[in-house]
Amino acid sequence: MKTFGTLIWICILIGLLPALADEARPSFGGDEFAAGQVFAVAAPVQQDTFAVGHEVTLSGALSGDAHLAGFNVDVGADVAGDVYAAGFSVQATTAVGAISRPGETP
Repeated sequence: MKTFGTLIWICILIGLLPALADEARPSFGGDEFAAGQVFAVAAPVQQDTFAVGHEVTLSGALSGDAHLAGFNVDVGADVAGDVYAAGFSVQATTAVGAISRPGETP
């Protein structure tokens, strides 16, 4: 069910992408949702990140999961959870799932 919800959010964000000239960045309960042509998540995020754009870059530490879609997707920050990424070019150069979440022991 979590994967289905993620796909729904990605479809919604992709549908909104042409209408967004620059970017949109709402945040709910520690989760961050983002859409834009060139989008970079540079600040640390408490929970999950959902981002869609042509160029999507994750460079801030993430305590949850990363859900990313774009033409070029670059994960350049540690992600405590999982990374779900789709695109023409997807690159992850850091630790994924290797750092502990708050309250967990490694």
